[in-house]
This record gives sequence, C-alpha cells and structure tokens, in this order.
Amino acid sequence: MWPGYELHADTLDCQSVLIYGAGGGVGTFAGQIAKWLGARVTAVTSTKNVDLMRSIGADHVLDYTREDFTRREERYDVLFDIGANRSYRLPAGPGSQRETGALRRARRARGRAVEAGQGAEVPDALR
Repeated sequence: MWPGYELHADTLDCQSVLIYGAGGGVGTFAGQIAKWLGARVTAVTSTKNVDLMRSIGADHVLDYTREDFTRREERYDVLFDIGANRSYRLPAGPGSQRETGALRRARRARGRAVEAGQGAEVPDALR
C-alpha cells in the first residue's frame, strides 16, 4: 500500500494529505505515516471513527456523513482514496462534470490523486 503512495507523492513538496477512508486498517497506518513524514493530515471517515482519527494524530477529521471534503476551501497535495470507491470517471447524465471538477478543485494544482484497493482507475487528467 504505502509504496504506491510514495510512487506518486514523493515528487511533491507534500505538505497536506487527505485520506478518504481513513478509519480502517490501511487508513490508520497511512495517516500515521503521513504525519511521521511531516504532512498535515485530514482524515475523512465515518462518525464512529472520528475520535480514533483524532487520537492517532490527524490534524483535521471530517465525518463524510456530515461534510463533503470537495466543498471545503482547503486544497491538498495528495488525495489518498483508500476504498477507491469515489468515481473519478465522468458518469453518464447531468452533473457529471461537477463531480470530477469538485475532485480537481480539492487538490492543489500539482497535487495527486492516489488510490488503494479496488475501484476505477484514476484518469490521467486527475494525476
């Protein structure tokens, strides 16, 4: 898991990392490693894991049932999607441009989207 993160993020001046799916096994390790590497970590997780994320050092914790990280002002160097279940592809139908645009806005201009697990491949436009 982590070599994939390094492969994409090592070329960045990585100061901020958003971990989507931070409350599971991979996410808790990813958050701690990112903190150890000096990043500011935003953990996106379910309500039941909010306190856990704070206890392991996340700088910011977002409950995805209450807040959409793509609507926040903050931009991230790395968007690390643990479950790889957010759609990076343009689905058919109205509003499809907004989803991809929202993800693009959530990362900095030279930021990266990194996936772990099964899911859609991240298109080059978001890398």
